[in-house]
Amino acid sequence: MRAEKSPGGGSGAFHQQGGEPSVTPILPAGSSVYAEAFDLYRDAGWRGVLPIPARQKKPVPTGYTGRDGAWPSYSDVYDWAEQLPDGNIALRLPAGVIGIDVDHYEGKDGGGTLAALQDAHGPLPETWRTGSRADGVSGIRLYRVPEGLRWPGDLGNGIEVIQTRHRYAVVWPSVHPNGGTYRWTGPDGVTRASGVPAPADLAPLPPAWVKALTGGHREQDVTAASLDGAAVNAWLAGHGAGETCRRMAHAAQGYAAALAFGQRSRHDAAMDAAMGICHLAAEGHIGALEALGAVRSAFLDAVAGDRTPEEAAAEWDRLQDGAVAIAAAGTAASVDPCADPLTQLDGLIMPEDRPAALAAPVVAPSAMAAAEVALAAPVEAVDNYSRAVAERLLQLRVQDDAARMFRQQRDGGTGAKPELVKLAALLDEPDESEDYRVDALWPTGGRVVLAAQYKAGKSTAVGNVLRSLADGADLFGRYRTGQAARVVLIDNELHRKTLRRWLRGQGIGNVDAVELVPLRGRVSEFDILDPSVRAEWVRLIQGADVVVLDCLRPVLDALGLSEDKDAGRFLVAFDALLEAAGVGEAMVVHHMGHNGERSRGDSRILDWPDATWKIVKQDQDNPSGPRYFSAFGRDVDVPEAGLAFDETTRHLTLTEATRKEAKAEEALPAVLSALTGVNALSGRQVEEALKDSGHTRRQIQEALILAHNRKLLVKYEGARRAIMHSLTPSAPSAP
Repeated sequence: MRAEKSPGGGSGAFHQQGGEPSVTPILPAGSSVYAEAFDLYRDAGWRGVLPIPARQKKPVPTGYTGRDGAWPSYSDVYDWAEQLPDGNIALRLPAGVIGIDVDHYEGKDGGGTLAALQDAHGPLPETWRTGSRADGVSGIRLYRVPEGLRWPGDLGNGIEVIQTRHRYAVVWPSVHPNGGTYRWTGPDGVTRASGVPAPADLAPLPPAWVKALTGGHREQDVTAASLDGAAVNAWLAGHGAGETCRRMAHAAQGYAAALAFGQRSRHDAAMDAAMGICHLAAEGHIGALEALGAVRSAFLDAVAGDRTPEEAAAEWDRLQDGAVAIAAAGTAASVDPCADPLTQLDGLIMPEDRPAALAAPVVAPSAMAAAEVALAAPVEAVDNYSRAVAERLLQLRVQDDAARMFRQQRDGGTGAKPELVKLAALLDEPDESEDYRVDALWPTGGRVVLAAQYKAGKSTAVGNVLRSLADGADLFGRYRTGQAARVVLIDNELHRKTLRRWLRGQGIGNVDAVELVPLRGRVSEFDILDPSVRAEWVRLIQGADVVVLDCLRPVLDALGLSEDKDAGRFLVAFDALLEAAGVGEAMVVHHMGHNGERSRGDSRILDWPDATWKIVKQDQDNPSGPRYFSAFGRDVDVPEAGLAFDETTRHLTLTEATRKEAKAEEALPAVLSALTGVNALSGRQVEEALKDSGHTRRQIQEALILAHNRKLLVKYEGARRAIMHSLTPSAPSAP
């Protein structure tokens, strides 16, 4: 399992020959990632070599990251190599190394942020960079730094700081979820095909950068109490009860808005929020529990696209527990400063003057008696304070209304208030006459995602769907389809002439029922995140029974949305469009990922539809090989079946074939041949006879079952109770 080390590598796998950098190739093609490479990183001096599931970027094993995470032993990493040999590799950075992670894609301007930082703090030296993108900007730049300093979590739009306590780096030879391979790029700008640098090979971060990013503050400058879960809850109960005071409410609104607008990393924004609220609680401000709850909700909403609910909740709990521990280490006040608003006037009113100032009426100076001159300053202060409160209240209301309107526009909301429906009234409503638009596949009023592998026939399947909907013909020759009066296809993949030719081949009878919006080359016009643009599309498709969007990815790219994180935002706006236009059913076509067996990208793509249809190929490398269809979802459970394609009509028809049977069919002739000319063989003897045939043991076993089902073989119990197989008289003697 261990890889052979490259000769002359010094501290790492890279070495120099004649003063020029060179690389000894280490891993042969097709090798396991973690099992073959973990030793290379250990030998180069990296201790935190953590596994990730194959072709993924998370999760890493629990307990080995964060401020208090353990460092894995050699026994740990060896066990992981046995358990997860094909897993990706994540490096938890040592205390003397940080990573400047620059994202310059999908709306992130890490390159611009990096340029601005270099203008402010001086140029960064060239160093080793890891990443899967080839844009020359994106990637994690690793630098040696003094140990013990407190580093920020992000540096602005598109740049995060990877460090011992926060995040990790995915490295060569890991495979990105979208298919690219992570590579190391050296200080010379050459991207290596393989190999591992050592921590000592990294360039040092310039002192000006160290000072600018840390201010010289050290990790140990932060004092934290040692609290378990019960102690954290007890502290919050003692210091966080009650409705939020003025200061606490304002802080919670600001922190929630920062998370909603996403101008910096969600983790750091949430950490600042938890720390700020807990410090306010320690100062005596009331309502921390309510404020933390509001910010927690904002954080869970902000990360919903790229974390599971469980992961997000656990991350928030860790941040909150850490904030409480730090706040609890100090002295807590017992009186809310907001209860005495004059404490906010920075010493203008002395403590002994506060009772008189709070009780004094606000009067015009001309009405003051000489005896009241002594109270003039306090009265003026109260008047100024009252005006300041009124102005601030107006600002908060404007901010709150603006944030609410922004959320409605971003998420497709109309601002209409929901209505309460009694169950009795709901049950009194008559049921629709049709439960399915397409029998067993597409529930009435439902959303469908058609997910297919690359070049598996998505557009052909869409053409078949349009024909069935327009003509009321059985879909795939099997499933009864309710005829639609109006179907709209929004197509951004096919050229207009290809779309015309393929749909003409379908032979749709009721052509007036189908309307098309060819968007190839102008996909940005479908920016339904913009309320005004969405309103135009509502007018365009209003009254359609069914809308088909083919396909999702080009829209996300055109709108600068991440397939991994932002697809949910688009689907929410798409739902709002359909609702406003009165569209009953909709289909979104999408590419498969994750080894070709599920929709690629944001998990919201899996949650959104009522049913998911899948089209897969027998062999992804064979463009003309057989296809298979299956569907699952709410009240939808259709097992896999073959798809036969008629090249003349472009019609698809379901068959009884499955991928499992297809593999067995391939091995069937060899199995029958092995039994030709012999009385009988056991299953093990058949496998031994065919060990060099190129068929797997599983294929041979399935072929035996298939042959018995077709009555080509008979079986009986032989010596030592072995099951023997022999040809039936009607079976072919030698296929």
